[in-house]
Amino acid sequence: VEVLGSGSVVKVVVTGTPGLEAAVDAGNLAKDVVLKEVPNRPGRYEGTFNVPKGVTAKDVPVIARLRKGNRTGLPVQVNQTLTVDTEPPVLTGGAPGDKAETTNTQPDIYLELSDGNGSGIDADSIRVKVAGKDVTESVKLTPRFLLYAPPRPLAPGVVPVEVVARDKAGNEARSAWSFTVKPGSAVVQSVTHDGD
Repeated sequence: VEVLGSGSVVKVVVTGTPGLEAAVDAGNLAKDVVLKEVPNRPGRYEGTFNVPKGVTAKDVPVIARLRKGNRTGLPVQVNQTLTVDTEPPVLTGGAPGDKAETTNTQPDIYLELSDGNGSGIDADSIRVKVAGKDVTESVKLTPRFLLYAPPRPLAPGVVPVEVVARDKAGNEARSAWSFTVKPGSAVVQSVTHDGD
């Protein structure tokens, strides 16, 4: 099933008796979209509408009506429903938190991902940068989280994190934050021995 995004153009074609007026409704996507009869194809009615922003819906029926004057035929459902996702995924709860300080030089870096009732996260679209380095290949992904465990200690200082993710309809979300790695104080200050 193709998932339509914001601004997608939906073309509707209805075949019926020549010389009528035709219109379609598509749930909360479009109302009373006029279909024009194709001049060289009597009885074929065509029209388009754009998917509006702010709508996420599955299996939206497209209902066509044909009429002549004040006589309207029975509504007919077009043979395909529409699935629409115009809202980007939500990226929340980045950790370590924004502007947080840690003495752990290899902290787990994670973020919660959700696409609500949308089309779902496109796992292949996810990109993660830590301290300016693309670490996407090392990220572990679950249905709700992404996790990066640095294989080597991070340098002390500010560590920027950037995440980009899209849903299956192509809606993009970005999250960026930074935390600071502070050098820890050594527990053992010195070691001496008098052995041989």
